[in-house]
Amino acid sequence: MTPQQFEQSSNLTKRDEAFAQQLALTYGGVVSDKVLALCETVPEGIFFDGTFCRKLSTSEILNAKEMLHVDFPAAGILPVFDCGDNDFIVYRLTDKKWVKFNIVDETSFSESEDWKKLI
Repeated sequence: MTPQQFEQSSNLTKRDEAFAQQLALTYGGVVSDKVLALCETVPEGIFFDGTFCRKLSTSEILNAKEMLHVDFPAAGILPVFDCGDNDFIVYRLTDKKWVKFNIVDETSFSESEDWKKLI
């Protein structure tokens, strides 16, 4: 599946209220329906064709702090995509932008309003 196909399929995803509530509780706020749909689509995660990037599973998203040893909620970022080399595409809750974030250095180095531009 390409990133474009994934985004199209996310538009058809039925909202999982329990996941939405847990996500809001874990990350300290409600995200837009579009971001929530991206998080919920393919709950087990998926690799994108022609890239090294993959969408994290819903479990990985909810447990990212423990699994990756980064306090994403305190930083105000929601990890959604793993791009390899310790780089993740995260949704920055404060300004509602997608950001490329390195979990070793805990630094952001690219941002966009469209997550697909960061792959």
